[in-house]
Amino acid sequence: MLASFRSRALLVLTVFSLAACGEETELPTDLATAEATEDIELTQAAFDTPQTTALVDLGVEIDQALIAAGGGATLASVVAAGPVATHAARRSVVERIEGVDAGTMTALPASSLGKTFEWDVVDDRYEMTARTGAPVNGVLFVLYTVNPITGEPAEPLVEVGTVSITQGGTANSPSAALTVRNTAGTSVFSYTATLGGTQSVPSFNVSGNAGVGPNAATFSLTVGVNIVNQTLTADWRTTIPTRALTTRSTLGINPNTGAITLRGVMQRGLRRVEISGSFNTEFGGQLTVKVGDRTFARMVLDGAGGVAITNAEGQPLTPEEEATLELIFEWFQSSLTWSNALLDPVYAALGVE
Repeated sequence: MLASFRSRALLVLTVFSLAACGEETELPTDLATAEATEDIELTQAAFDTPQTTALVDLGVEIDQALIAAGGGATLASVVAAGPVATHAARRSVVERIEGVDAGTMTALPASSLGKTFEWDVVDDRYEMTARTGAPVNGVLFVLYTVNPITGEPAEPLVEVGTVSITQGGTANSPSAALTVRNTAGTSVFSYTATLGGTQSVPSFNVSGNAGVGPNAATFSLTVGVNIVNQTLTADWRTTIPTRALTTRSTLGINPNTGAITLRGVMQRGLRRVEISGSFNTEFGGQLTVKVGDRTFARMVLDGAGGVAITNAEGQPLTPEEEATLELIFEWFQSSLTWSNALLDPVYAALGVE
């Protein structure tokens, strides 16, 4: 789903790290392609529902509707405007935050509270309607099947669910809660986002749940921006408790230079896949893949969208190994997209302008 969404993929390999195993325990050093593939597919599935897809695709449209309702210009794309965004109008993350005027921060516009927004096919935007169901201290948006070419609801409109957004917290630490439900009313995705830090070094903390059933996941995201240093950091974690499967990605990004550093691990039991390195979005770089505590492969990025993968000795991988690493690559890449997308609909509720 997200491997292709909004990711002119700078081939950002979002990486994961977990609780370390005891130093005295010898870790498996084979990739275990079937097991690793299943782990990634189950993690993807927790986040891959029609409703969540619609939320990610329509997040900026939701923010724009709140602007039109009187919420003022918000940082709708503080993270989505980052290194994987493709929309020509989006500025860098740091540029957006530098434009914030602390004296004009507002929360959700009062005129929108308790209101439901539906898509207007004539004006191609969300508009408030008389439809009921919105929370009294928040808003409700109807979600639709999205046209993958336009990024807007496909016509004729097909409803897939709703997303409610409520505001809370305090003046110094505003928060927003978001819940996505399918047409049966079942929650399939939810999280709470909290704004912290300072105007010059703001931070966003998100925690929530994704999916339904035995392989549902929990997740957390922390995004911080240092205006002085012109850098962004992101820490993204997911866990499927029933499978004891955990992933973590930590990234340091300079949107102005295109430099990215990353480190991470995906782990279940004693099996651990670690990827780390640095690269530039224009000039490329190299990532090292470790399985257990040994170098398993190297990924060379050429800066033009190409990736060459070899084993530790510089030889080609088996077709199964390459396919597994490509799948892991796609999930890592989509994880950064999640870091970009989670905050899009909730900036107004956080009072960030």
